[in-house]
Amino acid sequence: MTSTQRYRLAKWWLMEELRTLFLSGDTDMVVEYQLIPPTSPEIPTKPVQKRLLEQLAFANQILLKKLDDELYEVTWQTGFEKMHTKQRELVKNIGWASGEQVKFDDETATLSLGAKSTQLPPYKYEHQMCQVMFKYRLGEPVDTSLVYEEMMADDKDWDDQAKRMIKDTVRRINQRVDEVLLIPQIFRLEKNTIRRTF
Repeated sequence: MTSTQRYRLAKWWLMEELRTLFLSGDTDMVVEYQLIPPTSPEIPTKPVQKRLLEQLAFANQILLKKLDDELYEVTWQTGFEKMHTKQRELVKNIGWASGEQVKFDDETATLSLGAKSTQLPPYKYEHQMCQVMFKYRLGEPVDTSLVYEEMMADDKDWDDQAKRMIKDTVRRINQRVDEVLLIPQIFRLEKNTIRRTF
């Protein structure tokens, strides 16, 4: 990963943190932001977080008031959402464009790509589908009835309800990876098969 890509991911991470605070805060769109220790690879260091906050303030995306060494008062500005959307597009191709593959951790029901990860509902259809699909090679078409059979592990009929369940599960997983891992889709339905694309 290049230094530009790392910078973009760090900025995206910070903007996501701020956006979450803004959306869960009061209506004045003023929040307190405490610099977060980098306990995982996707969290930028505290000096980087500080520089990014200052850059956002300089670009008039936020108003920034330092309360102490690691605590800031952050006020949302109208350009923040536009910058957030732009930053999302800048990071959307990082990882999969460079050939990285999505990894699936069955124990935690987690899909990850580089520093980004998303947890699936444990032991629900999404988790079960990933358990099945990650047994197969990337790009290998797998018959949907076989996927259903392995997911259900019993003698349920392959009927219209089963087909709908498979289609809905693929849609939910793809929506989650689009929002969190920023890839267009991990599973592609083609006729009577499912293909893992990342």
